[in-house]
Amino acid sequence: MTVEDEISEFIVETSLDDIPDRTVEFTKHLLLKTVAGTLAGSRTPSGEMILDYVGENGHDGSARVMGAGLETSAEDAALAMGYFSHAAELEDDQFPVAASDITVIPVVFALADDLGLSGERIVETTAVAMEVMNRVASFPVTHLGFTDLPFYGVIGAQAAAAKCHGFDRDRTKNMLGLGIAQSSGWRMNFGTAAHYWESAVPCQNAVSSAELAKVGGDSNPDIESWLGALLEEDIETDRITRSLGDEWRVHETCIKKYPVCFLTHRQLDTLRELMASHELSAENIESIETDVGPVDEVVDRPNPTSVDDARFSLQHVLAIYVLNRNISYVDLQPDVVGDPAVESLRSKVDVTVHDDWPAEFNSGVPEVKITTTDGDVIAGEREHLVGGPHEPLSEDEMGALYTRIVTEYYDEPLLSEANIEETLSMVLNLEAQDETAIDELYELLTYETN
Repeated sequence: MTVEDEISEFIVETSLDDIPDRTVEFTKHLLLKTVAGTLAGSRTPSGEMILDYVGENGHDGSARVMGAGLETSAEDAALAMGYFSHAAELEDDQFPVAASDITVIPVVFALADDLGLSGERIVETTAVAMEVMNRVASFPVTHLGFTDLPFYGVIGAQAAAAKCHGFDRDRTKNMLGLGIAQSSGWRMNFGTAAHYWESAVPCQNAVSSAELAKVGGDSNPDIESWLGALLEEDIETDRITRSLGDEWRVHETCIKKYPVCFLTHRQLDTLRELMASHELSAENIESIETDVGPVDEVVDRPNPTSVDDARFSLQHVLAIYVLNRNISYVDLQPDVVGDPAVESLRSKVDVTVHDDWPAEFNSGVPEVKITTTDGDVIAGEREHLVGGPHEPLSEDEMGALYTRIVTEYYDEPLLSEANIEETLSMVLNLEAQDETAIDELYELLTYETN
């Protein structure tokens, strides 16, 4: 069997009963986190731009857009929620190849509403599509200038749409090929609206591709040739299909805790630990030194000029954490970016780029070294971030993170306290929710937001 044959069989044949309990629980954590990110992203200026676009140009339909109080076509709902969930900078990624849940879950959300799927189908589809995407995303393409997230995101999006529709193996294979035809993404788009757009469009295209596949649209879904031609090497496809269905690589996805680029999170986790164990403040820090690899150099931005630029500035996010011991969307606003106290502390952060580290996301082992005004040197390092497979968050920690995002991302909560508790409970028990309960959940997340 070819790799696309094995993958298509897995997509078609796998049911919730085949998925381990721990994977079901983790999948619900990803769904919960994406709900929070979607709500938060709908209120960003970039998100509101997409909301205006869909409102003016979208097609008629009954698919609800979470956080927007809007119904539109499934294609446009997938586009909007795909954009929102990334515009909040709260997507959850696999590393070192950054495939993300935000090219899967918006497709599932849009089609589940459009097709009237149960919570069981939502969890099942998300787990299966994430697993397929994470496995195909075994080969970094960032050294070629591509962004892994949308490049491999097309596979997850197409798998999700095929599973939602219940396609057979042949149509599912054609969906994979239709996704390959759309694969792209440019690393230099980090810090711009294009970075969010290039991950949202695969969500929209997957919904459209399903309509084409239903009427016989075909493709050549040769995954080995696709990747081999791009990487100019023989692809070890066994890395994709080895132990498929027995070992679940969806667990390689890392949960994002801060609304800033993931490539800053290991340094942030180290800084948080150093500040928790030492009496450090902006007043007694002389300098902060840290490291990044050749791909992560994209976050070496000593002088950010906008909200999205600040999200990708390692200097800015470390300075903010020193000042506030937290990072929220408010800390990325122009008045904060231009604040003299913040600028002063940013200037104390020195970033060293290690060109000899692997050319992939989150490579190497970055150190954070703080020199105090008294001359003391305090240092720590992290190979793995908190919230990843080596240090996963518990269900209680995920619930607390969801509550914190919808409560503190802006100056006012995105949901009422009662609705936070209700939506949290419903998502963490999603596989038990029937179509009527899912309809109620969509109502809360679409029309009951602040």
